Amino acid sequence: MTITGTRSTAHRAIADYHAIFEEYLVQFELPDVRFHLGGASGVESLALVWLADETETELMVAVPAKLADQPADARDAIATIRESGRLAGLVELGGPLETTGYFARNR
Repeated sequence: MTITGTRSTAHRAIADYHAIFEEYLVQFELPDVRFHLGGASGVESLALVWLADETETELMVAVPAKLADQPADARDAIATIRESGRLAGLVELGGPLETTGYFARNR
């Protein structure tokens, strides 16, 4: 299961996103399912933190370039999940910080 999404999330309360994740993501929490998330701000970071707190599913993060190139809030979310022992892996693709890099990550 791959999750990527909008970077602009301020138009909804965090509780709204949690309700959406509960409705749509929890059904995929199965023994052989691994979630792959983009390491960006917005939906990706919100989903990463929610999945780490609410599920036992394996969590992988992929960034188009390096983790250091990601926004501070996204780096903080990844660091928190890593410190909790819930991050199964981080893939730094080393690509460009432009649209082509994000498209490559999504593939």
